[in-house]
Amino acid sequence: MKRIKTYQAPPCPSDLKETYEYRISSNEPVPPTLTDTYMCDMYQRITMDLKITSITPSQVSEENILNAFNIYLTQDWVNIAGYRPWTHWNFVRSLDGSERLKLAQQTVSYMKENGVKDSVK
Repeated sequence: MKRIKTYQAPPCPSDLKETYEYRISSNEPVPPTLTDTYMCDMYQRITMDLKITSITPSQVSEENILNAFNIYLTQDWVNIAGYRPWTHWNFVRSLDGSERLKLAQQTVSYMKENGVKDSVK
């Protein structure tokens, strides 16, 4: 989990900023940490893309997270919503299968313990 806090994605191939950077430069609220930002994006993949709307963060499973990772592995980043789609798309793709499994386990633990902390206005 520590790697998501320090991961540096390659430069974005377009002139668009990620939502996270745009919000910071516009003095708009963002989640409290980069880990929480990652959690928001993972939870959004589950509820929006996988359409599992009746799930709480404490109910998220490793299978849910692995299916969310699959979105990053099979779709172009520009078609993925979230605070940091370019960064998380690159991050998930930089991991091998065993690293993704470990990250899925850590993500589930974090969500169960801390929930999903989105931005506060």
